[in-house]
Amino acid sequence: MLAQPPYKNLSIEVIPCCADLEHFDYRRITIEQQTVLRQRLGIEEDIKIITYLGSVGGWYMTKEMFQFFKQLKEQQPQYKMLILTKDDAQKVKEEVVLMGIDPSDVLITYSDRKALPVFLAISDCSIFFIRNTFSKKASSPTKHAELMGMGVPVICNDIGDTGYIIEKTKTGMLVNEFNQQTFAHLIDNMDQFLVIDKEHIRSCALELFDLKAGAEKYRKVYHQMLDNN
Repeated sequence: MLAQPPYKNLSIEVIPCCADLEHFDYRRITIEQQTVLRQRLGIEEDIKIITYLGSVGGWYMTKEMFQFFKQLKEQQPQYKMLILTKDDAQKVKEEVVLMGIDPSDVLITYSDRKALPVFLAISDCSIFFIRNTFSKKASSPTKHAELMGMGVPVICNDIGDTGYIIEKTKTGMLVNEFNQQTFAHLIDNMDQFLVIDKEHIRSCALELFDLKAGAEKYRKVYHQMLDNN
């Protein structure tokens, strides 16, 4: 058996899952577009929206997210939850009912990539809890990049680099435990959380998740590999 040759000039580059931040840009969405969408979804002007984007179940802690929303709704009745997913809406609604949540408080629909920025633009905040398994230590949720590009603050747990990013940029709220006491503390601070400046959130996204910057990092890595061979 041939011996493995020693690695030479070994270097490590971390490249997160980036997003097209020219597409996911809150400044490109008009008030008229937001008003039309809210009317189509039947969302009154005084209603606040917490959005979940993506698959339901699997790696995502659907039960815990619904528990958070249920407690949020009890403490702040002006909220509704918007779920944007390809999954079967009827099955998701059944989970909502099992959690003791009024199904009229949860809107379940799907948006293609083209229309997604408008849906995110009407969101006051977004939420995602991901199971903290070994394989998810390197997780980099693309939705996080898209939401930040739209200036939307997030409520999430510490998975991959998300905890570090939230704490460094102050662009969201970090959940360490999934219980009523922790949720109550977060909900008590929701008002100050919702006034995080959109441009600050977006500027942090440009620094961390810009697609062009990510592509340039890949280009440099491949050129370095070719040069070393």
